[in-house]
Order: sequence, then C-alpha cells, then structure tokens
Amino acid sequence: MMRCSIWRCKQCGAVIYNTKDAKIPDSAFDELFGLETVCNNLKGFEFPTVKYCTVYDLQDDEPKDLIDPANDDFGAVCNCAVRYCLGRRSYMPSLVCGYITPLLPELTDKTLDCFERDIAERERTGFDFGYSCDCETWDAFYKAVCNEIERRNGDGSQTTD
Repeated sequence: MMRCSIWRCKQCGAVIYNTKDAKIPDSAFDELFGLETVCNNLKGFEFPTVKYCTVYDLQDDEPKDLIDPANDDFGAVCNCAVRYCLGRRSYMPSLVCGYITPLLPELTDKTLDCFERDIAERERTGFDFGYSCDCETWDAFYKAVCNEIERRNGDGSQTTD
C-alpha cells in the first residue's frame, strides 16, 4: 500500500497529517491501514503531532463530510431540532432557525410540510412560543417556510419525497 500524507479515522475523526512523521514502520503500515479503524491499533509508535484514519476516508467515490439538505434523513434531523426548540426560552430557537432558513430551498417537501404543520398546530392550540424575541424568530421562520412552499407550488419545482 502506498503511503499518503493525510488520513482520517471514521471512528474518532482524528487525522494523521504525515504517516512518515508518525514513524509507522512499513511492515505495520499495510496492516494498520487495512483495518476499518486504526485508532486502537497505533499504540507503541511515536506520534509527535499526528492523528490517524483509514483508507476508506480517502476513497474518491463520494464527497466526505458534506451534508445533503435534499436527503430525508437530514430533513428529519432538522425537524427534530425545530421540535426541540419550540417553546424554549434560550438562544437555541434563533440558532436552529438561523441555520435551517438558508437551507429551505434545498430541503424536501416532506421536511417543509412537517415544519409548517408543527408550527401551525401549536399556533392553533395557543402554544407559548416563548419570549417576544422567540415569537419573532418563529414567526419569521414560519413565513419563510410558507413562502418556500408557495414558491414551489407556483413554479412546480417540488422535490421528491
């Protein structure tokens, strides 16, 4: 196996920036980096400024560490974050809504419908959205969600569910 300069571990996220600096012997290199994770197998070597990983992270078949907003799993995580924040009186509603709002055009219809339904249902039941600043955050987020839904209905650019 050819030595390379950067490796990242799927298990812990640690990175080896230069395997030669790690002083991993050639005889151990192939064995270590052929494993699914090497984090627990690098004892006994000198690691001055190094961290570790595997070959799987270096494969070019798909982008690594990128979030796909059009993925329903990502949408479900966003829905969970919004549900967690509803009614919280802290920085969290602003943080979550501020993160999700720019992603609305990329999220699936299913995700948007869930946002809309959750907020509208709470509004109908007289739910306490929190302090006035929280109410403003939720109002702006709800309007942004509804505007995106209307935009898609108007130009037929709905995403698949």
